[in-house]
Amino acid sequence: HVVKNSVGVRIVLPDGEQCDGKVVGVDEATDLAVIQIPRSCNDKVKPIKCDHNQIVEVGQRTYAIGYPFGLDQTLTAGLVSGVGRQMPGKPRIFDVIQTDAAVNPGSSGGPLIDSKGQLIGVNAAILTNSGTFSGVSYAIPHQQVKKVVESLIKHGRVIRPALGITIAPEQVLAHFRVKGVLVYEVIHGKAAWRAGLNPTFRLRGGDMRVGDVIIAVDGRKIECSKDLFMTLDNLNVGDTVTVRLKSFDHGSNTFSKHRNVKITLGAP
Repeated sequence: HVVKNSVGVRIVLPDGEQCDGKVVGVDEATDLAVIQIPRSCNDKVKPIKCDHNQIVEVGQRTYAIGYPFGLDQTLTAGLVSGVGRQMPGKPRIFDVIQTDAAVNPGSSGGPLIDSKGQLIGVNAAILTNSGTFSGVSYAIPHQQVKKVVESLIKHGRVIRPALGITIAPEQVLAHFRVKGVLVYEVIHGKAAWRAGLNPTFRLRGGDMRVGDVIIAVDGRKIECSKDLFMTLDNLNVGDTVTVRLKSFDHGSNTFSKHRNVKITLGAP
């Protein structure tokens, strides 16, 4: 969101020199972007170190670097207060890091580092009612940052495989005490439509006809939308997967029907 709708990007280097940056790619789903600096400035910046095998744990020290309120190179300290969080309104960002290191407007996009100075995440948002820091901030984990950045550099965008469906709110299935992902809409001509998945819709009388529920993809259990998104993000367009479905039996008023379908994933 830092570079969204921007006409140009101006970069201030550590020595105060300014240069024009070029937006290589933006991924709104994860709120990440890649900006390219001129070659003439390469020797004035250093890539941040990152151990992509590192497991971030609750209680470890963290430091957030940013530009809050126009105060450049600001560093705040704290602890990892939670892992595996879900960022409100961002279902495609997984295993979010929660920290109490102070993050304020202007800190977004800055690095969250550990005590060794290694990147563990990118500061993304705060949980607040006032608009300023209230003790909870979120960072996108370094593993997902790496994957998205590599795709943006290579393609200019993140290419995610899609089933060609929209999904219903999870509260609908919670009403039936069923886990999985309820298919709300099946997009005509897309992968799920060709495979014969059933959407959810209302009859003329007002009764709801419940669609298929996805409960597994290639044997991996799907209990919520996060499980489905994480599974799809590890696959590619053109992959053929086996999707396990549970269907509603209107006679017994239960989800008692099961079937497997083969789906070749398409582009969004």
